Formats: sequence, C-alpha cells, structure tokens
Amino acid sequence: YQPPEGAEGGGISGKQASRIGLTILKLFGKKGKKIAKVFKKGKKLTKGTKRKRHGKSKEDMESEIGKASKAYQDYMKSIGTLAFNADNESDSYSNISAFFQAPDKVSASGTSGGNAWKAVQALEMLTGKPSPESQAFWTLYTGPLRLAYDFMQNDTACYLNQQWQSNVLAQTEGVEDQKLPNLLYGQSGLLWKFTGKLAAPFVANKYQAGYTTVRADNNVIPFTHPFMRYLN
Repeated sequence: YQPPEGAEGGGISGKQASRIGLTILKLFGKKGKKIAKVFKKGKKLTKGTKRKRHGKSKEDMESEIGKASKAYQDYMKSIGTLAFNADNESDSYSNISAFFQAPDKVSASGTSGGNAWKAVQALEMLTGKPSPESQAFWTLYTGPLRLAYDFMQNDTACYLNQQWQSNVLAQTEGVEDQKLPNLLYGQSGLLWKFTGKLAAPFVANKYQAGYTTVRADNNVIPFTHPFMRYLN
C-alpha cells in the first residue's frame, strides 16, 4: 500500500528542496558546510567549469544540494509508507523477513523499509559515513526508521503466531492420534511447510544442532522454548 497524495513525503517546490538540501548539508563537517556556505552566498564561479582546483563549480554544488534534497524526500516518503501500513502485519513480515535474510543488503530488497535505508545510504554518499561530529544527526535522522523496525519485528512475531495457529494447530483438530505424526512430520508435513516457508527467514536447521533461531544484527524473533523443542 502507498499513502495517499499529499501525505508526508509528498512533492515539494524547488525552493523548498534547495532549502532542505542546504540545511542537511550544513549538518555535516567541513565538506557539507563549505558547499552550503558558497551556494548560499552566491559566489561567482566560472561558468562551464565542472571542477576547480580549489573547490567545486556552482553546478556541482547545485547538484549535490539537489541530491541531498532528493535523498531526504525519498526517505520521508518511505517513512510515510511504513506509517501508513503500520497495522498491516503481512507488510511488517515482508520488511522483517527481507532484513533477516540479508541484513547487509536490505536497501536492495525493494520493501518500504529497504527503500528508506537506500535513501539513508544515498545521503551518506554525499556527506560521508557517520563521524563523531555528525553522529547526533544520524541518530536522530534514522530514529523513526529504527523505531519502525522494532515495531515491525514485534508485529512479525504476532503474524507468525497467527499463521502457526491457523495453518498448523487448527489443521490438527479432530484428526485421529495415529494420523497426527504423518500430518505433522511426514514428507509434506504441516510442520515442515511452516518452517520451510513462513518461518524460514527466522529459524535455521543446523547440522547436529537442530533448529535454532536466526540472528540479524543481534535481532531475533522471540520463538518460545517449547516451540523450539517441538521442532527438534
């Protein structure tokens, strides 16, 4: 789902975009501040010169300001989409499963959360990785996104529990005891369908260790101990 037109993260004017880009750049070290200062004062730079010996041309600076503004707009659009789908557990599952499957490549996942991280990386490309000088900004800037992931992780746990109840436990009701082992543990058993599909990003069957929970940047879906014993 996408937020309606006019929601947070929608289109803004060119003047607003430039102001946003300048504000963002001024929050970072000497490089960002210098670009913002020169552009704001309107220093005369040789037209047509892409790069000068002691600095950048006006065109290059305008380009970096525009890119910073776009990165911000893309970020806010993705945050708006995450907020709009806050009550959609399947959307939370999609975001969190993508994160657990490839924590280092989540920005390429195509999910709303992944698009937000992609926008963060785009801004980092312009300003450099977080440093002691800019760390406070990055902590505040990515705060809403990190909070969204905490929420979606809890939402995903609820979603998995609901799917376990409906796709596994509910299917065993009224089944004769002697048929339960094959229904659950057979070659196409309900248990293996659940662990091999829905729960696959969050549990792993390790050699001589059995099923264990998967960790992604110290995050884990809180499966209960009885459930993990049941798998093993």
